[in-house]
Amino acid sequence: MLSLRTVCLLFSSSLAAALERDDEAKRFAQYAAEIRTAIRKHLWNKDKQAFVDGLRSDGRQSERTSQQANMIPLVLGFTEGEETRGALAAVKRAGYSTAPMIVRFLVQAYGELDEDEALMEFLLDPKGRNRAYIVADGGSFTYENWLGRNRKDPGARSESHPVGAYGGVIAVQSYVLGVQPLEPQYARVKIRPHQGELEFAKGTIPTQRGPIRVSWENDAKAGEFSMKVTLPCNVRVDVYIPKGRAGGTTVKVDGSPRQGENAGKYVLVRDVGSGDHLFVSG
Repeated sequence: MLSLRTVCLLFSSSLAAALERDDEAKRFAQYAAEIRTAIRKHLWNKDKQAFVDGLRSDGRQSERTSQQANMIPLVLGFTEGEETRGALAAVKRAGYSTAPMIVRFLVQAYGELDEDEALMEFLLDPKGRNRAYIVADGGSFTYENWLGRNRKDPGARSESHPVGAYGGVIAVQSYVLGVQPLEPQYARVKIRPHQGELEFAKGTIPTQRGPIRVSWENDAKAGEFSMKVTLPCNVRVDVYIPKGRAGGTTVKVDGSPRQGENAGKYVLVRDVGSGDHLFVSG
């Protein structure tokens, strides 16, 4: 799929830029931009309000509008306006149709677009084709196919398949806990948790500069959200705190009121330094 090739090109461009190899960074970025233009021109179907899977040899569009063909353009930021709305609707309609190996893009699409309800349903519904099903089935590791031994045909029945595991890591680390690097080696980070209907979450993310620890509690009845973070040395963090019932942009940081920035359903507190910190909204 062209979108997957574009992922590689974008990563290559970012890597070249980090290494200060400007000519290569520009070249890979240009390749990615050309593919983005081609995808939007040739694969978007206005009548279906979705991206199709590909083109036939005579240039006609495929009839299929799979979950994969729509979630990846969303993650790459290729879509605008009706494309974003249509692609997201197509992703939701497709339910549990993405295989474990590339399900990270489904997780990212829901997470980046703040579709917390859809994200949590995918992660937690034991009747879906997801990791919750694997746990309910008694599995102890990622299956190659969601159904594992229960798959009717004989292929892809491995129940110890590491390729699909990283989608779950991304779901917990990048969205439930909300930790994402903004600069190489986690020199700058953002923490933007997605709580959905969860009451609490806690975890530790190992980084090159030391562990980042996040622990949050969501009291929906009281309309209060609190989050403790522990940051290693030489790390600066932009923290997004879900707004409490009162709304507004004032939160408590380490017990003292602090004015943040409006960031949709979050309050953004910029440039937090190392150490232990407590953020409370309510």
